[in-house]
Amino acid sequence: MHRSSRSACLFALFALASLARPAYAEGPTFEAQGLYAVAPQGHRSGPLLGVSLGIGTARFEGTPNDASKIDDARYFSSAGFKPGVAANILILAALTDYLSVGLWFGFGGFRAGNDAGKTGGGGLRIEGYPLTWVGPKFRNWGFFGQFGVGTGSLKQGEIVTAEGTQSFYALGSYYEFELTRQPGGLVMLGPELSAQLIDSASFKSQAVLLSLRFAFYGHQPSR
Repeated sequence: MHRSSRSACLFALFALASLARPAYAEGPTFEAQGLYAVAPQGHRSGPLLGVSLGIGTARFEGTPNDASKIDDARYFSSAGFKPGVAANILILAALTDYLSVGLWFGFGGFRAGNDAGKTGGGGLRIEGYPLTWVGPKFRNWGFFGQFGVGTGSLKQGEIVTAEGTQSFYALGSYYEFELTRQPGGLVMLGPELSAQLIDSASFKSQAVLLSLRFAFYGHQPSR
């Protein structure tokens, strides 16, 4: 048999084998089944707008914000813990069920007798829920840190005896209860306990606050 005839026979055999092979229906692709889709966040996601309103106590110490007076003990003044109120405005993004990141802006006022102290600031806020994996009862127990620029002053009588602007630090914990669930999002409400520090060359303040935290999550999470 010639080589050309042999090649033609082999080609015919392969063609017949292909026709005889049973056909299989193609199923949906992995993409169509959602196997490559990112798992949805089941509890919190999207923009977070919040407000915390609290009461507490704060102490103040320092000198006037004047280079010639900062290290001079004659100008040093202090006031022990005074009662007052404070508020924070929160603009964050819930990146996952475990983490929210964004900005905060806050202020506070404290007074007793002739002493009056003021605080304020703004910066970065990080909220985390490290106990979510323990169980559903713990998924709304959050912890936070606030960092940024802080400012404050101490006024005794009619004279500002200490003031300064530099660093702000705060740490705290809170718990969220579901207040209402709407088509546009979820409103959470709960208590918040925090401690804060304002530290500068001429002024220092420490405060402990118990607040009520409102948070609106701009999406409709699953339960």
